[in-house]
Amino acid sequence: MAAGSWSLADELFTRGDAGFVDELRRVHFADRLGDFAKRWIGDSRPFARQALFDYLSRPLNCFRHEPLVKRLFKLAEKAGDDELMGAFLVAFDRSIRRVRKLVNRYKGGNFTTRAEAEAAVRTWVAEGFQNPTINSWSGQTYAYASRSFEAVVMPGNTAMPRPPKPELSRNQPIADAFRQRLERRFVLFSVPTRRYLRRRAWRYFRAVGETDAKRYIRAAVGFLPRYTDADIDSEVHLLDNWGLMHALFRHSVALVCPAKGWEFAPGKSIADLAPAPRFESVWAADPQAVFDVLLAANCRTVRQWAVGMLRRHHSAWLAGQSVATFLKLADHADPSLSALGFDFLEKAPDLASVPVDEWLSRLESDDLEKLRRLSDLLVRRLDAARVTAADAIRLAGYRSKPVAELGLSLLSRKTFTESDATALLALAQADSESVRPALIGWLRGTLESFGQVRVKWILEFLDSIYTDVRAAGWDWLQSSPLRDDPTVWQYLIESPYDDVRGPLVAELGQRTAEADPDSVRLLWATVLLNIVRGGRHKPGVVNQIVSRAGNNSDEADRLLPLLAVAVRSLRGPEFRTGLAGVVRLAETKPDLLPAIRQRFPELQM
Repeated sequence: MAAGSWSLADELFTRGDAGFVDELRRVHFADRLGDFAKRWIGDSRPFARQALFDYLSRPLNCFRHEPLVKRLFKLAEKAGDDELMGAFLVAFDRSIRRVRKLVNRYKGGNFTTRAEAEAAVRTWVAEGFQNPTINSWSGQTYAYASRSFEAVVMPGNTAMPRPPKPELSRNQPIADAFRQRLERRFVLFSVPTRRYLRRRAWRYFRAVGETDAKRYIRAAVGFLPRYTDADIDSEVHLLDNWGLMHALFRHSVALVCPAKGWEFAPGKSIADLAPAPRFESVWAADPQAVFDVLLAANCRTVRQWAVGMLRRHHSAWLAGQSVATFLKLADHADPSLSALGFDFLEKAPDLASVPVDEWLSRLESDDLEKLRRLSDLLVRRLDAARVTAADAIRLAGYRSKPVAELGLSLLSRKTFTESDATALLALAQADSESVRPALIGWLRGTLESFGQVRVKWILEFLDSIYTDVRAAGWDWLQSSPLRDDPTVWQYLIESPYDDVRGPLVAELGQRTAEADPDSVRLLWATVLLNIVRGGRHKPGVVNQIVSRAGNNSDEADRLLPLLAVAVRSLRGPEFRTGLAGVVRLAETKPDLLPAIRQRFPELQM
């Protein structure tokens, strides 16, 4: 593909086409680009203005664009265009990116004696050097040592190369593939020039602040949001942002500022950074400006700086803002902003002005820390009378612990009657494992306060999908007068849960006479035929079947097939219990021998 066409770029610019910047970046005719700078920056159309910011928001890596960038920069500086100079400040800050790299350092020397060489080597080893070597020849002794360590360095050979014959580039296009390879590897200008440009961009704003502090604040509110998280993806790259560090941390004791760039002071790290901006007194006098930066920032570092400034200088101002403002902060994805919002929500006097639905909608979040803080706040500050019983029940059923605790708190502050029992029984399926025991205890106590316990209430507990709720239901049944109601046992025989069928099997050993025979046989068959669960209950079931058959000979035809399941089981306990039961029946009930021989032909009676 051919290089970008200047005539096409010019046409796109003239008609205000959105593809102009893309086409311009493909153009590499330096003279034409340099001449175009004055026309571009002098164009008053909003399109031309926005195109400038679009161009500067992209990497400065377009082949032969040095004249365009330098002339645009000088023209913006001369015009005192604070907004455009802010875009240049950010673009030049991005142009320097150091890396961590393992480097080697060496020490060596010539010595007249080996003893001198060995003494020198011991000193070097104490300094951290390794692999010492001592050699002697021609009456001289030589010693060497090396040390490897991680250092922050500027990558070499990053400056965009120029054509060997610049005059040829005016008329000879280059292929797109070659241009793209250059742009992936190189950046405009040499490293010293890039350092100079970023210093000069910041010097412009420093001069503005020294002559017109309010103008500087307006400009900073404009350029600080241009930084993104990608610009500060490591502490090294944070320090590479020369202008940003001046604007936010110029006077920080955690930093030192040599000529080539920022560094952390000895023994300091990014954890020691605190807001210490240039012109801090001006920021301290303008809370709205700090707040505007906070809301507009696209970079966590800038947001944390703004939060720190608000806490340090503007707490009283922020406390006077509306609850809506605090909610906006609390809803932010950045934890520092969210914490700030919740801190001031705690003190806000007019939380009642926020509709309940607005509070409850925020409980749908997946952010556990936000849920915890919001739930804690609502437990203390939300009037339970404003929340419907249905909403309180819904919240108590949440899987999230903070939300479930809020729901339980709201329920405990409400009054219920027996007409609410059906709605309350939905809590038997509450999802929060940690809150559920307290919730089920409250539910049982509330239902019992209505008077006589209903079968339906206990059965709802025993039908819960959760083991602990079923266990609570079984305890409730055992302490209730309903434990002697055959109707309850009739319902429980159909339970799909082993932890209900198991105790039921043991209980029916004493209650089989009171239950329906067909239902009892169904329960026994369910336990015996379950190949996965219920193993510890099967011997007891076999004994119950034998006892029932011995006491009711007329049911033998329907009970012996169940014994056959046990006798033919591969599991030892079931087989032995079943075989012993058949033998006992044969010995105690001779009238059953024909039926036993028919059902168990493999046994020699």
